[in-house]
Amino acid sequence: MGPLTGGMGAARVMGSGGGPVHPRAPVQLPTLAAVGVSAVFGGIGIAMDGPILGWVFGAWLAAGAFVAAALVRPVGLWIVVPAPPAVFLVLAAANAAWRRQTAWGSEKKFLEAAAPWFIHGFPHLALAIAVALGVAVIRAVFGRSRAANPVDDHA
Repeated sequence: MGPLTGGMGAARVMGSGGGPVHPRAPVQLPTLAAVGVSAVFGGIGIAMDGPILGWVFGAWLAAGAFVAAALVRPVGLWIVVPAPPAVFLVLAAANAAWRRQTAWGSEKKFLEAAAPWFIHGFPHLALAIAVALGVAVIRAVFGRSRAANPVDDHA
């Protein structure tokens, strides 16, 4: 990180890309942290919905995909957009292992416990991917328009 320059209102910090970062720039998370945020949202949805996945879980998973896609660095956006199925796979496996601890010794019993989640979770996955893709498209469109019309309000 470079040194701080200017007064309080015009403070600029040198970012990792070498260019100045405006103090009002949105938070940008590393890719793995953004996927983690999505997983936390999905976990909250599982905790609130219980053993049967419903619209509450879908709303939390979609909200997690939205937040992750909105806050991730631009380079990690295309990893975060298709991440909801992987996040869901980990959450469903963890939930099946936690709720069905007797199934730990048998792969067949474990898959039997986890399979309904994968079947009933598909609409929620599609929604979460669509939300993340929508955020990615919006960021791409506004990112291009901002790059084409730079406004320097520091001067």
